[in-house]
Amino acid sequence: MRIATLITMIHICCWGILSGQAHEHKCGLDHSAVSPWRHTFPHTLPTADLRGDTLCIIPVVVHIVWHRDHPEENIPDWQVASQIDILNETFRKRNENLARVPSEFRDDAADVGFEFCLVATNRFVTRYDSIGNIFSVRDNMGEKRLFRTDLGGADAWAVEEYLNIWVANTGSEFLGFGTLPDPDFRSRNQLRPYEDGIVINPRHFGYTCYEPYHLGRVVTHEVGHYFNLPHIWGNRRGCDVDDGIADTPPQLDRYDACPDYPAISCASSDMFMNYMDNTWDECQMFFTNGQKARMRETLVLYRTELANSNKCEVIPPSDENSLQLLPNPAHDAVEIVFDYPQRADIVLEVFDTAGRRIYAASGCTGNVASLPTLYWAEGIYLVSIFVDDQVFTEKLMVRHE
Repeated sequence: MRIATLITMIHICCWGILSGQAHEHKCGLDHSAVSPWRHTFPHTLPTADLRGDTLCIIPVVVHIVWHRDHPEENIPDWQVASQIDILNETFRKRNENLARVPSEFRDDAADVGFEFCLVATNRFVTRYDSIGNIFSVRDNMGEKRLFRTDLGGADAWAVEEYLNIWVANTGSEFLGFGTLPDPDFRSRNQLRPYEDGIVINPRHFGYTCYEPYHLGRVVTHEVGHYFNLPHIWGNRRGCDVDDGIADTPPQLDRYDACPDYPAISCASSDMFMNYMDNTWDECQMFFTNGQKARMRETLVLYRTELANSNKCEVIPPSDENSLQLLPNPAHDAVEIVFDYPQRADIVLEVFDTAGRRIYAASGCTGNVASLPTLYWAEGIYLVSIFVDDQVFTEKLMVRHE
């Protein structure tokens, strides 16, 4: 999966560590402010019925709000691009770890049919530290500073037409927060219309070095909330409540870390590898068909203008420029093939996720480079081709199974 077709510069590195304690909770959703998950959807749907398998394109605007004393919060473009790519993988059932889904849940895993396009990335400097902690950083009138440019944050683009994502330091209490379209939720949380969207800590946006939430799954989780998905265990601890979705089994409580399968809490296997649990990024794997139905109905009934937005135009991949990694995942070797419309000198570089360049070479387009990967550590690598002031990047998975 191409992380970005054209990225002007992509030097993969771990930006400086933010001050603060380890996060206790992955998600900032307040359970006490969530009404029971038993919504009855109207029978009359708009003309543009998107409940089936129609591909839905979601336009995204990213607002990076960084503190003037913490320039590392001003994350680079490549990191933003990587998160968009992760959303497209996870919502289209294209993530590499799908092969690890237990057999009993394999038929439940769904291609939601949502794709995300980046419309704009806006950058703002603020004098308020941890401005992303929307529950505490307010002015004397109770306004949340993050969502107002005049208060030190960033104004949303039209929330009816764009998914707004604010990337800002959330402090130590949570990693991210997503607003639900449910009117009762909005009332209990005293959400203003312009506060609709996702808030995420820059340490956990896209590919980063901050394990165990370093693979962009926190944003996938919060976008699930944005499309009306509750946590998989429901709004409180107990086997007598659940998320109201038929194909997610009842579960006593949330899971952290990566538990061993099977894990049983309510007389059946728990679906802890679902994106709406709180497990580590590496063991989150899928949405279910029931969750897909909930999200697609939400798009039609609650986020209609977003569904009908024409802010993005799907541009099919060009056949002229082709970077291929064969095979992918690779075991002992990978062939790197790059075709370009004209003859040109190219530079090939391979980076690991810690930002270390582990391979570099130069040559001409059309050539095949065979790289031995037998002694590379298992994991994700970024293979980049630099040619004519452009960068073409593909993600490579190395496995030694």
